[in-house]
Amino acid sequence: MPQRESQEKIHLNSQITKEDLSAKMGISRQHCSVFLSKYTNMNFNEFINRQRVFEAQKILHDEKYANHTMAAIGEMCGFNSVRTFYHVFKSITGLTPAFYKDQKSSE
Repeated sequence: MPQRESQEKIHLNSQITKEDLSAKMGISRQHCSVFLSKYTNMNFNEFINRQRVFEAQKILHDEKYANHTMAAIGEMCGFNSVRTFYHVFKSITGLTPAFYKDQKSSE
């Protein structure tokens, strides 16, 4: 089933906690941890950061954000600093956000 665009993107909140996610899911914090571990093989931070990187990839493909700085894109995606944005993005994709954008632009 395709994801609906109207779906809330709580991962974009830079202050999100496991408690926030569990409350949105309507389960306890412990059940949230078990669920993430069992169904995604990730912990809370890994899961949230992966969702943020997916969002960043969409934005980096979108021409309406072409003039945005990487710091602005990272902030839009819930990262607190450009350094963290670059580090997490590269650890997940193998590329820096800037290189990823340039690579996609040249395709």
